[in-house]
Amino acid sequence: MTIVKRKGDSHIIPGWVHTPGLHCGSTALSDLATFSGLRLSEALCFGLGAGLGFYYVELEGMSPSRMFHVRSSGLEPDFFASLGVPFAWAKSEDPDEAMRSARAAVDLDRPVLLRTDIYHLDYYRSSTHFNGHVVVLWGYDDSREQAYLSDTGWPGLQSVPYESL
Repeated sequence: MTIVKRKGDSHIIPGWVHTPGLHCGSTALSDLATFSGLRLSEALCFGLGAGLGFYYVELEGMSPSRMFHVRSSGLEPDFFASLGVPFAWAKSEDPDEAMRSARAAVDLDRPVLLRTDIYHLDYYRSSTHFNGHVVVLWGYDDSREQAYLSDTGWPGLQSVPYESL
């Protein structure tokens, strides 16, 4: 089925669910599982994704230049593998193409797991880049050029300009 959307259209997935949590990836996975009819706590999602771990990254020329990250790098793919669900991060160098693809999934009432940079999420007001922050896209409004995300401890949906994604 092909859905043709016009500029000015908007859509928020009916029945979206967000339970605020403590960690971005496991909170997003718990929200997706709940939406799909599986009542999996954030802690269980973290465990199924083998989330316990850490890594240290040196980022020369960036601020901060060092990062100690306290989770496994494969939390999301490992979670889906544990459930036997195919998963791969989709990538695009073209932000317009990425947004079109994400909106197409939302039009089919399929929430989208996104990796973002908290620096560009206005509601964080962060002066630090972290491009591994995971959120769920539940909707959009083309007339306002806004996306609607659920994010970790924030209640409800957060409005983010397309340009920030």
